[in-house]
Amino acid sequence: MERKTRKMSDEQKAKISKSLTGKKRTDEQRANISKGRKGIKLSEEHKQSISDALKVYWESIPTGENKD
Repeated sequence: MERKTRKMSDEQKAKISKSLTGKKRTDEQRANISKGRKGIKLSEEHKQSISDALKVYWESIPTGENKD
């Protein structure tokens, strides 16, 4: 989707990101976000990218099986 407003500079994006970092969302906000994303189709390329990233993530987590 193309933005219909002015483009933000990297400095503006960083400032917004910093201000939102660590803020908790209410249950109602979370439900509304979930509802809004229902039905969005992902491309096969995007699904594969997510899959690859999750595989790397789970391989990096220690399982505790190698305890001495």
